[in-house]
Amino acid sequence: MTIQSVHILGAGQMGRDLASWCISRGLETTLVKMTDVTEGLIDKKTEQSIQADIQKKLQETDRIHHLRFISYPQFLEEAATCEWVIESVIEDLTIKQDVWAEVVDYVAAEAILSTNTSSLQIKQIATNLPEQVQERFSGVHFFTPLSQSKLVELIPLDQTTPQYINQLKQLVDKVLAKRFIVSRDVTGFVANRMGFYANYEAMYRGEARHWPIPKVDALTGAKLARVKMGPYRLTDLTGIDLSESALKAYRQNTFLAEFFPPRTQHHALLKAGYVGDKVGQGYYKKEQGERLAFDFETREYRQASFPTFPFFEKFETGDWEHNLDIIFTEDSPEAHFMWESLRNVMYFAALNVGRAADDYRTIDQALIWGYNWTLGPFQIWDKLGFHRVKERLEAECGPLPDWIQTIQGGFYSEDRPLDSDNSPLTIAKKILWHHDHQTRLSQTKQNSLVLELRTANHALNPAVLEDILAAVDELEQGHYEGLVIIGEGEHFSVGFDFSGFEMIKQAPHPSQKAKEISNLGYEVVKRLKFARKPIVAAVRGHVLGGGAEIALQSTRIVAAAQTYMGLPEVGVGLLPAGGGLAELVDRIYRQDDSRFEKKQKLLALFNTVAYGQVSKHAQHARELGFLRTEDIIVANERYLLQAALSMVQMLSQAGHISATNIRYQALGQDFKAVVSGLVKNWRIGGYVTDFEQELANRIADVLAGGELPLGVEIDYEYLLQLEQSHYLELIEHDLTWERLHHMQVYKRPLRN
Repeated sequence: MTIQSVHILGAGQMGRDLASWCISRGLETTLVKMTDVTEGLIDKKTEQSIQADIQKKLQETDRIHHLRFISYPQFLEEAATCEWVIESVIEDLTIKQDVWAEVVDYVAAEAILSTNTSSLQIKQIATNLPEQVQERFSGVHFFTPLSQSKLVELIPLDQTTPQYINQLKQLVDKVLAKRFIVSRDVTGFVANRMGFYANYEAMYRGEARHWPIPKVDALTGAKLARVKMGPYRLTDLTGIDLSESALKAYRQNTFLAEFFPPRTQHHALLKAGYVGDKVGQGYYKKEQGERLAFDFETREYRQASFPTFPFFEKFETGDWEHNLDIIFTEDSPEAHFMWESLRNVMYFAALNVGRAADDYRTIDQALIWGYNWTLGPFQIWDKLGFHRVKERLEAECGPLPDWIQTIQGGFYSEDRPLDSDNSPLTIAKKILWHHDHQTRLSQTKQNSLVLELRTANHALNPAVLEDILAAVDELEQGHYEGLVIIGEGEHFSVGFDFSGFEMIKQAPHPSQKAKEISNLGYEVVKRLKFARKPIVAAVRGHVLGGGAEIALQSTRIVAAAQTYMGLPEVGVGLLPAGGGLAELVDRIYRQDDSRFEKKQKLLALFNTVAYGQVSKHAQHARELGFLRTEDIIVANERYLLQAALSMVQMLSQAGHISATNIRYQALGQDFKAVVSGLVKNWRIGGYVTDFEQELANRIADVLAGGELPLGVEIDYEYLLQLEQSHYLELIEHDLTWERLHHMQVYKRPLRN
């Protein structure tokens, strides 16, 4: 189904977020202010203020002209022409009921009607609506911020027709470009019921042990495959008062009450009005740049010290089977606490299949797409081992629901993944190889190749580079249309594995080892750039460093909207040295521009690389020059692999011609002089260190084409050699190794 317009009732924060997203998706959007209007009109100052707020949220700000802003009385006058009405007024049952009681008398019989809510049951909102209206009425639960969240929950009434729900699915999927799940009309639906429980039960157990807030957050965040923020920090973000209101709704439910035993420690904060970020303090507060945590015993704020524990040192980044097994088997109070967090959520999830969700996949999707968890509870169950978890849950929690007994060996498998849309196995005709924790190469039924990057932490290493070369060999020697390179999971690649730098440092001849690996990387990027058949990089999530360089050399990039792409190597004291800098410079020099225009583009590139800029989204990646005009952005990442394969087919059918190495005139010393003066001023002003000044000048040297007079001809191969020479000199620099070590240990850059 295709529509051209949407009317959003309610100009609060959610209404504005909805408006900005609908505008960005090409819909003519009318935002309706429900209150504070005089004689049915909105004052110009209010309109301008809200319009400015919405425009800030747009990736393309000139799309603001697709916004109309009207009052509620004006809306009623044109309601009969509305295609889709989304009500997003305050979370108050009576107000929502009153709005809909009036609106249904004005809208057309074929209009799509949706109420946006995160907590109110849809059947209560619709209780007084005529049956024929209930047939095309449903709840929608949008997650904030809309620009980053992937999920929309659809909550139909019992009376909602399948035809209407299918229309709504199409709208969310194709028009809004969001993932969706269908939830039952129960308290909290699926995502909030599961997410709220996971946070609440951890806080309850931590307080029963009299553990400090930072300790509980340290044990229940990213190390459990959840978001980095622990439950207390997340509750501050959403509001302790809102959490308390939600708790009352859950405790009123007979089934849920036993899972939400009362907590009392936070009552002191509620009484004082310290309800979280919106008032500047809650479980945490910041004072002179330092984060403090509330102490339940003394009722005072103390320095927030996030502890670490010996068994944390056994964890391997991204190796979830290994890390979860440590939690499962480790004998310490902290490890037991982490296991209980996993256990309780898995048990609660099992009980909610058939209650809140029709199947277990919906629960995992809700938490991954809606709450940004890395793994859902049933995925974690699989990674720990289906049978041993089942036995332990039955021993520690009690009987499991009957549906669990129908599961044979696990919830998922390689041919039954959670995200089947971007799994090459679902369209594979043949698996050519499967190198465990490395790569997998498959042949599709349309005779294209798909290479999946499958390292545990989405990083590149020499073995992966060898596999890319082998995949290009297979492509060019066989009868294939082309090759798609895609990362398994939520990211394409975070770049070169830090363990590779340690391997260089420990080698008998470090500089020789560094050059050996560097030569391998350059062989890969040249094979990609000059391939005789089309190679398409299907990217999403993090596309950083070496990962970005692999993508940049491909014939085309197909990028999900949520693509964070950049060359941040300066943060670890290096230049981009996998052909990325050379490729971006080559693109500029190839253009039929004046020297002045090329200089301006090179200066923009210099700033991007010198500052280590990473795109905020795919459109921003295009603005930074990482994506070309001919690269495409896929709004809904569900179609990423499909779009990449279609691109391969299109390029192949159009008669793909491989790129050639051409010569062009470098800007040379003239450009270097401009940048040198700029960077010198940075140093005088104290904005950069001596080492950062050196890094900036090295970047400028590659962009300029080296120490050459203006107009000397160079080519891509020359730029690669220049890039490599700087890399090999920096890899022997003590300050570079200080930065590498600091990043590996503390996960943040060092400025030295």
